[in-house]
Amino acid sequence: MNIRDRHFDPMSSEEWIRCISSNEFSPEELCWIYCCAMQGRGLLTDPENLFAVTKVMLEHGMDPNQLVTDELPDEDMKENVYDIPLISATRYWKDSSGAESLKLLLEHGGNPNTLYSFEAYGDFDENVFEFYVFDEYVNGPDLDDVFYGLLLCAAYGGRNTNGYNPFEMLIEAPISIFKDYDRYWYEYEEHENHSSTMYVIEKKTGRRVAVYH
Repeated sequence: MNIRDRHFDPMSSEEWIRCISSNEFSPEELCWIYCCAMQGRGLLTDPENLFAVTKVMLEHGMDPNQLVTDELPDEDMKENVYDIPLISATRYWKDSSGAESLKLLLEHGGNPNTLYSFEAYGDFDENVFEFYVFDEYVNGPDLDDVFYGLLLCAAYGGRNTNGYNPFEMLIEAPISIFKDYDRYWYEYEEHENHSSTMYVIEKKTGRRVAVYH
């Protein structure tokens, strides 16, 4: 049976862990379950425990860089939606609950510079880091649900496809310090010409440690 045709009920993280552990899913099937069933379709009932599920799925062979598609269930909007664990770990939650899962994926082979082709959306190429960059421009200055994704991808070597890194460190430290993401937050400085600049700040001191261009 195609994994997309299998019926899954909404389950808690413990129930999903039992399901994953007691079945032999392929890496591709695990990725579809993680991105599309548990998160895209909202079948993980306690997303605050996503980290535990992510850990088990990686142990069972899920590839954090796997691109999967899912068809929207709405009859009036039949189209393919593309997803990747490195994106779905954060994109469905309106807080930082997915940040630790994203960090785990990045530490287990996740590459924010993996290039993907999206022919269905105009035949363009994009990597995971650029997805978070795009979200920064769309959501700024309200980045509460995307900031940690952008910061973590940068910390693990993320760059635009042309090699450009939009972060400039303002202190004598490597960008990898942002792996300790929960020490940092952001602030926007408004300018007279109606533009703004985003800074990464230390939560504890308020010190600006990086600027985003």
